[in-house]
Amino acid sequence: MSIQVINRSGTATAGTHSAFKNIVEYGHPARSGDVDINIPSICNRVTSEDRIAKYLKGGWNWNLFSPIIVANFIGGSRKGQEFLLDGDHRRHMYKLTFPDRDGIPAHIIDVESEEEYHSLFVKLNWSQRKQANAEEVFIHQVLSKEPDAIKLEQQLSFCGVRVYGSPDPFGTVGCKTGKNVKIGAFKRALKNGQDAVSQAAAVMANAWQKDEKLYGELHEGISILYGVFPCSVCWWRG
Repeated sequence: MSIQVINRSGTATAGTHSAFKNIVEYGHPARSGDVDINIPSICNRVTSEDRIAKYLKGGWNWNLFSPIIVANFIGGSRKGQEFLLDGDHRRHMYKLTFPDRDGIPAHIIDVESEEEYHSLFVKLNWSQRKQANAEEVFIHQVLSKEPDAIKLEQQLSFCGVRVYGSPDPFGTVGCKTGKNVKIGAFKRALKNGQDAVSQAAAVMANAWQKDEKLYGELHEGISILYGVFPCSVCWWRG
């Protein structure tokens, strides 16, 4: 650990940044304990076999293991229940390494609601450290009811497309029967207007019926076409 706090210019600041003043405390101190190895999650990202194999290639190293994070609900409709918040790959690694153990070490925190649960997922996996991809994070932003994410979800539904972030029941948002899109590409396409994006999605879905997803750059390109020439649908469909 550094002895001094350094700013971008390399000068020791002794913690003079404005963010260091009047720091507000949230939540409650966490506690450690074992939880059921099969603890459920509310909306878990895809668990990658390749990633688990990579991490276990050299064996299990306790010095590299950090406890999984478990949310204990102290309010809301899930009061009294516990759900995995972060660490599903570690949980599977532990289960494979110690098949006879029923419990796994956990860092247990108290949460008031599902909104707080999903908001913490975003902070843990995106805002403070990039562990999840944009689609996985977007799902939790919607579930935590962030206004911008809710608006995007409505635009996805209007355009007949969806974002897939997890195989769990809450892991897809937007039009449930639509094609999958990347959230970043979808937002870029929206610069051409919702109607243009919707028309482009419909044409692509009809042209490539067997594909599960729309290719972002092509979707954006066709959206630009419809944005510039709103009646181009007439000759595009021939």
